[in-house]
Amino acid sequence: MLRWLSVTGAESRLTAMEGLRAYAAGIVFLFHSALLMQEQQHAAGPVIDWMLHSQYGVDIFFILSGYLIAGIASKPGFRLGAYLSHRALRIYPAFLGTLLMCLIGLAVLRGEHVSFERLVGNLFFLNGAFGLGVQAINGVTWSLFFEFSFYIAFPLLYRHFGLARTMVICAVLIAMLGHLDTRFVRFMFFFAGVWLRLRDSSQPWASERFAIAFYLLVTTGTIYLQKYLVFAALYVPAATLIVDHALHTKGMLQRVFSRPALRVLGNVSYSFYLVQPIGLLAARYAIEPLGLAGVSWCIALLVVGFAITFVLSSLSFVALERPYFTYRHLLVPGDSKQRSRQDTPVAAPGADAKEQV
Repeated sequence: MLRWLSVTGAESRLTAMEGLRAYAAGIVFLFHSALLMQEQQHAAGPVIDWMLHSQYGVDIFFILSGYLIAGIASKPGFRLGAYLSHRALRIYPAFLGTLLMCLIGLAVLRGEHVSFERLVGNLFFLNGAFGLGVQAINGVTWSLFFEFSFYIAFPLLYRHFGLARTMVICAVLIAMLGHLDTRFVRFMFFFAGVWLRLRDSSQPWASERFAIAFYLLVTTGTIYLQKYLVFAALYVPAATLIVDHALHTKGMLQRVFSRPALRVLGNVSYSFYLVQPIGLLAARYAIEPLGLAGVSWCIALLVVGFAITFVLSSLSFVALERPYFTYRHLLVPGDSKQRSRQDTPVAAPGADAKEQV
């Protein structure tokens, strides 16, 4: 069964990156679980506060995306059309599958019918363009607007202006967007990944022990910090350093994030991210007859919610994601020689030929 949850060509990938994706998906799951706990059980306390603060898992995804796309865009044979085609073929099947599930859920459970305008806005991820007022159908898909904006903008700028000027241009743009809505500041995590991929040195700038201590301090010691911009300014170097060590140094972090169980969850992490609102909602209804309350209800929600989400995400991966990895070299006409450089095989700095993304 587990072989169906593997990625074709996984031997050419950085194994720790799969574990990092699992960690990111798990943190996001805890955050959404805590939202439901707070809403249904009025739960409070330091553990719930920590979980509610743990909305930074998506930023790990952004760093990894920046790292991956920077490697693709820097290839001599890069072709924008083939690259964007592969990105769409990689992202849309699972997105459309979960969107359909959400539409059915809204109709059956709430008797809510989505307008055509709202549907079109969600199909183009405009619910993530804060300020346009497009209501989300699946709340987590706001991040796909960030992803696709970066997918399009960075290669165009980088190929035309080079790295240094692109970083300056994007810093100005992020500052301007951040003035409109502070959530747009999260674009800077993509460029942390870009820096990791394209920097001159492959060595982390601090020790692994410092990286772990700094990360724990930032993620746990700032639970009650009210200003997101301050948190983000601290979290960018903390998360980047953790990712750097996990990918590039043979230490504890690389060993932990290369664990087989984490790698399996990492492989299905995109579907897991998309279906978690559905899984948690299903878990809430599933445990309702048990008459649980308080801590026991919260634990049941976590266990049952994770189980349902993992099963649904595994099915989504097998049906809607794995075919891409199997047939990607056939999907884009004239691209057989380049074979989806956006998902496999970009060499990591300082890595040998077998340690690739």
